[in-house]
Amino acid sequence: MTVLDRFEIVLEDPGRGYKPDEEVSGRVVLKAKAGEVESKGLTIKFTGKSIIIGRSGGKKGRRLQNYFDTTPIFLVGDGSSAVEVVKSGQQISFPFSFQLPCGCQLLPLPSSLEAQWGNVEYYLEAELDLTPYKKNETAFKSVQVISPLNLNYIPEIIAPVQAEASKTFCCTCSGMGSLTLTVTLPKGGFTPEEKIPFQVKVENKSGRKIKRLTAAVGERIHYRRFSDIKTRYEKDFGALLSDDGFIVRPGDTGFWSGELEIPQLPPTTTLEHESVIIGVEYFFVVQARASGVSKRFPVFCPIVIGTVPIPLDSTASIRSERIQGAGENVSRPVSRTSAK
Repeated sequence: MTVLDRFEIVLEDPGRGYKPDEEVSGRVVLKAKAGEVESKGLTIKFTGKSIIIGRSGGKKGRRLQNYFDTTPIFLVGDGSSAVEVVKSGQQISFPFSFQLPCGCQLLPLPSSLEAQWGNVEYYLEAELDLTPYKKNETAFKSVQVISPLNLNYIPEIIAPVQAEASKTFCCTCSGMGSLTLTVTLPKGGFTPEEKIPFQVKVENKSGRKIKRLTAAVGERIHYRRFSDIKTRYEKDFGALLSDDGFIVRPGDTGFWSGELEIPQLPPTTTLEHESVIIGVEYFFVVQARASGVSKRFPVFCPIVIGTVPIPLDSTASIRSERIQGAGENVSRPVSRTSAK
């Protein structure tokens, strides 16, 4: 049975994402139930690691990469003999402070990430030693770490980007033909809360009607497992739908322009360094739904998500006329083309 009403780690700035080499500070809060609480010591430590759960050779296993694991620091006591920590009904706080490692080239600190088969996690652990009479009590607190990625250091993502995908329908005579989706973006790099202006061109040379388009930011995770790298497409974020009246009939070409706001996501992370075992890349994803087909048809446009944005004047001079007017979030008039 617990002897505390409250045992909590409180960060000084709880909603913040910390960068490598920054200070993480806060306090450990204790509130006793009836009766005073004695302990051999109250300690706290800070841990950063990546962990992958998976299978290798038919056996379940896990891979662990430690970035740091500090020695526990005593906030009260020294571990030798019991001392009074908090009186009955009293609440008391004990301040602490840790310095994140610099995240140098030899051992970079990847950003915090939760994925299907693994996590990159940083957390504080406080422990109250109540031996020999009671079981020790522990408290945990996750710390969000954001490793900086300056988009201005990646020159190629300043230029407009385009992706295209085609699908041929051949199940029935009435639906035969091809569908081509082309996505154009003004640049290839963005930051969270920035809006992505986009234009989608739909060339429908099939016998099926295209009834709806969706746009989202897609996430692909790379796991450096035991002897290989496993890639898994996991989530879509911030889905945006085309207007209800958006329809591209057989033989027509349609256009859809809009803006999609990027949610709070960790920056793009590559597996370039051996100590980074979980990487993430992003795509601007547009999916089309055709009549009579349950599965959606997607096109993936690679993008980089960073922490330092590209200035507007850096892209203004090279933007293509094809993406002018993006942000209207309306469907353009459908133009007739000949169906083959």
